[in-house]
Amino acid sequence: MSDKHNKFSHQLFIQYFVSAIIPVSVLLLLTFFSVSSLLNKNATRQIYAESRAVGLTLYDRLSYIDTNLIELVERFNSSMLIDNNSQFVKLYQSLYVHDENGVDKLIYGEDTIGLNLSSLQRQHLAGNKSLLLNVHEHDQLIMLHPISVEQQKYLVAILKADYLWNITIKETDAYCAVVAKKRIIYCPYTMRAPVSELFTEQDLQSDKANKLIEINVADELYLGNTWALFIEPQFGVEEISILYFMPKAEALVDYTNFVDTFPMYVIIALLFVVFLSSIQMRRSLIPLIKLTQGARNVIAGDYTKSVEIDSDDEFKTLATTFNKMSQKINEQFNKIKTLAKVDRLILSTPDVDYIVEVLIEYIPTIMPIDNVSIIVMSSESPYNGVLIFNEDATYKSIKRTNVILEENELMEINNANPVLKKTAEDNNTYFSPLVKSGSKLFLVCPIRSQDELLGIICLGVLENKNFQSDFFDSLIEIADRAAVAFSNANWEKKLSHQAHYDALTNLPNRYLFKDRFEQAMELAKRSGLNVAILFIDLDRFKTVNDSLGHAVGDRLLVEVGRILLKCVRSYDSVARFGGDEFTVIVSDLNAEEVEEHTSNLAGRIIELMSLPVIIDDREFYISPSIGIAVYPYDADNFNDLLKNADTAMYEAKNISQGNFQFYRQKQNKETLAKLELENDLRHALDKDQFELYYQPKINLRDCIIYDVEALIRWNHPERGLVSPGLFIPLAEETGLIKNIGYWVMRTACRQSKIWKEKGMDLNIAINVSADQFRQPGFYDKVIEIINETGVTPENIELEITESITIENFQKTIKLLNKLREYGLGICIDDFGTGYSSMTYLQKIPINKLKIDKSFIDNIHLNNDSASITKAIVALAHNLSLTVVAEGVETKAQYEYLNAISCDEAQGFFLSRPLPEEELIQHILMYNSCSINTN
Repeated sequence: MSDKHNKFSHQLFIQYFVSAIIPVSVLLLLTFFSVSSLLNKNATRQIYAESRAVGLTLYDRLSYIDTNLIELVERFNSSMLIDNNSQFVKLYQSLYVHDENGVDKLIYGEDTIGLNLSSLQRQHLAGNKSLLLNVHEHDQLIMLHPISVEQQKYLVAILKADYLWNITIKETDAYCAVVAKKRIIYCPYTMRAPVSELFTEQDLQSDKANKLIEINVADELYLGNTWALFIEPQFGVEEISILYFMPKAEALVDYTNFVDTFPMYVIIALLFVVFLSSIQMRRSLIPLIKLTQGARNVIAGDYTKSVEIDSDDEFKTLATTFNKMSQKINEQFNKIKTLAKVDRLILSTPDVDYIVEVLIEYIPTIMPIDNVSIIVMSSESPYNGVLIFNEDATYKSIKRTNVILEENELMEINNANPVLKKTAEDNNTYFSPLVKSGSKLFLVCPIRSQDELLGIICLGVLENKNFQSDFFDSLIEIADRAAVAFSNANWEKKLSHQAHYDALTNLPNRYLFKDRFEQAMELAKRSGLNVAILFIDLDRFKTVNDSLGHAVGDRLLVEVGRILLKCVRSYDSVARFGGDEFTVIVSDLNAEEVEEHTSNLAGRIIELMSLPVIIDDREFYISPSIGIAVYPYDADNFNDLLKNADTAMYEAKNISQGNFQFYRQKQNKETLAKLELENDLRHALDKDQFELYYQPKINLRDCIIYDVEALIRWNHPERGLVSPGLFIPLAEETGLIKNIGYWVMRTACRQSKIWKEKGMDLNIAINVSADQFRQPGFYDKVIEIINETGVTPENIELEITESITIENFQKTIKLLNKLREYGLGICIDDFGTGYSSMTYLQKIPINKLKIDKSFIDNIHLNNDSASITKAIVALAHNLSLTVVAEGVETKAQYEYLNAISCDEAQGFFLSRPLPEEELIQHILMYNSCSINTN
């Protein structure tokens, strides 16, 4: 063998050797690491099991101590004596009574430990559970059990370390205990220093549950693992981690034996690889040289030279296959070049017609067919499509015609697997142009994307042929490419539509609306005409969404879009801006007809929307508020004109629902002032600008003040005291009322707690807004504030308006029942102005009614008001409800309310809302006078 062949054989040997040694080496390494990992895990599990056994033993001893301590508490008396031979002496170092309000009393032992219990610890003891504490200064564990929770007396035991920690383990092993992953509470003397150095406070916070810990004790290595004893629910203390240590040599004895024997197995595997590589090299060298030369020929682009091998083994089969592959590559190369060109053309454009023309032109160049036609299916109907075909063989005369597929034709095409063969006798309309050109056989292939039929390829052949399987593969490949191109075109079209149209109503969105307005504005500039924008907002639409759900609201918005399209001219534009806001562009208006035309249009919209809309057999009446701004009078650009139309819409909404207003400059000033006030309101809470005033409620039976109503005041640094009638509606409109309402509740509860501590048992009424009441989690938030402030729930009364109770009646009843069960009072405010009903009053869990001021104003002047008020009082008393009259401003009103046995009254005649200091003085003076008078 020549030097060249020797070199090649050496290379081949090296290749075989390397090819074999790599997987063998990987397998050996994987085996080594797997077994090592398994042995390490076994050691980890073994140590973990020991730490768990120690932890469970410790838990049993703590439970035993707990049982004995409970037994002591059950037979506790002030003169309890414990015999030195008692079982308790083995458990407790000292036993004493800890009195939170007095002096600790020693029962047994020599010392006590001063305790300062946290609120969480007291709360745990309040559940009549024992509390385990680690006193860091004394490095001791103590256990408490309540003798009397109300008197805050607890029996305290200082636990004996000998009993607690003397747990039997292997002689060579050791363990330590760490409380709350922070402090070592037990550890053998020899191990305490290395454990302290290893487990710093930061280390103890990390998770080492599944990792071995290594420490050095007197030049001997130990491996350790941890097990966490979760005893917080029973003993109110964070977890105690047990760190169990075992000599490393003992823990990893199996691992050491494996490491010692593993090299021998590696050497045996390498020798076996060398032996097999030598044998395979001899078998493969000569055929491989020939195949290598054949491969070089293919690389050089010469597909005609075949590889000749005389042997009858697999190499001869490989050589035959290699020769066929070379021939196939030669055929496919030309096809790939053509398809690549087609791909570049069809993927460079979203124009479906151009894509079809490219396919019709190039398909005959790569497939042995005579004619091509392609049907592009309609996205609106599964049966309709456009047939595109070449009229002559030059492919320069492309024709189009509409086709409608029969149901059986569509089903047949959809079931094609994957190509359908047809003849001229089948007389299908979708390949009729190919029949006219003389084709006898037709191959039909659907163009699909995710089971959606996008189009159909029809190939015509003048004479019947027997096609090979690769022909059909090529046709399917072209259909797949066409599907990608069609999908890409459809997707770009869809994206363009989504970017410019509202998904719900299919109306233009704000981006397309802006573009259309700017076009109309440019046209108006050139022609001297005007353009108007109508900004339309639906009144009380939020109520529909809140009460009936967004699905009904969405259907209502679709109907609104249809109504607007009926009202405008064909060249006007209607758009949905979002939510319940719509806009209309009215263009090509002369100066003389702007106001008349837009007024008529707005009136027409209001008129049509006033008609009932039927959704799910339910009638809806829509009331729109419309603002109108005109270019160029009100603004000369889109943003300003839209803003001014929006301002006019709010002016219309403020005047009354269901009307329209033209923009006036004064409206803008008012809107800016409102925006400034809103901006200040958004920062009022953070800047601590709110304060509470309190208006007394007089008990008309004994003329004593037992209740007050908390009323918010905004003390603005520049505006002074801002009227609640000004900022409360704004807070409700902007959604700020929720946070403000909770601030009022929290502040009032704190004040009630302070009064209680000072000996003043005053009830505080707190107003709850509708938005606040509807908010998810309202009950949880109220209870959170009650618990946070420590107020007595019976001192707090929530006032809700009558209209709130009607919305989602069953849900409201359930929520109010929960609040009443917690101890809170519930009062119906403004009673008589809403849906007053005996049925509702009987079912709603309330304890008070507050008669609306509108009745009180005229009770001394108007018999109807007086009669209604008297009837309300009688009705409430029959239902065992307390009645409060608000807005009492005259002596005559006060005397009439007293005469009809009204329970409580409040108003300016009795007292205005007062700051906290003035309120206290007023109550003390008023109540003392009333007592002296009585």
